[in-house]
Amino acid sequence: MPLLRAVGKVRVVFRYFPLSIHPWARGAADAASCAQEQGDRYFWSLHDYLFEHQKEITVERVQRRLLGQATGVPGFDTKKFESCLDTKAGAARVDADLAFGKEIGVNGTVTDL
Repeated sequence: MPLLRAVGKVRVVFRYFPLSIHPWARGAADAASCAQEQGDRYFWSLHDYLFEHQKEITVERVQRRLLGQATGVPGFDTKKFESCLDTKAGAARVDADLAFGKEIGVNGTVTDL
């Protein structure tokens, strides 16, 4: 029996909802949000890197590791990324997604509302 049956069109929405049980999730979400400001392909590059290297990442090293990864992506503006991290501009988007999630009853991931 399939978990999802296609009926019409299905829309998948990605939102930031870092869980507090994962110590470096918030820093990673903020950095991913900063990367996304430059384009979705940069976000997905960091997303994939995070999942592939999650055992090697710590709270202290998450943003430095992501900056190192992003530096190798053609066309990525590392100065803009660093500025976004420094000013916490990416955190605003994460905060908005967290607030929205709490408002509609999300308490974990993946959620199917």
